[in-house]
Amino acid sequence: MHLAFPDVDVAQSSGNPRGYDVVVNGTSLGLSASDLLPVDPELLEAKTAVIDVIAAREPEIIQIARARGCRVVNGLAMMQGQVEAMTAFLRDR
Repeated sequence: MHLAFPDVDVAQSSGNPRGYDVVVNGTSLGLSASDLLPVDPELLEAKTAVIDVIAAREPEIIQIARARGCRVVNGLAMMQGQVEAMTAFLRDR
C-alpha cells in the first residue's frame, strides 16, 4: 500500500482502532459468528470508517461499528462495486 500511496500513512493494526480514519479487515475473520473480532470494538470511534471484505454474511465488527456510529462498507457492497467496474470495463472494450 505504501508503494502505491506514498503520501498516505498506512499501518498494520495491533487491534486498537483508536485514532485511525479507516479500519479495513481484509482477513477471513468474520466468516463465522464465533470468530474473534479483528479490532477491539470498544475502541472504535464514530469518525472511523470500518470496511470488511466478508461478503457471505455481515460480520459482527460491521454490526458493532454501525451501532457505534461508524460509516461501514461490507463485503457485499465491495463486491457490487467490483461487478459494476468489471461490467463497465467489458462493455467499453
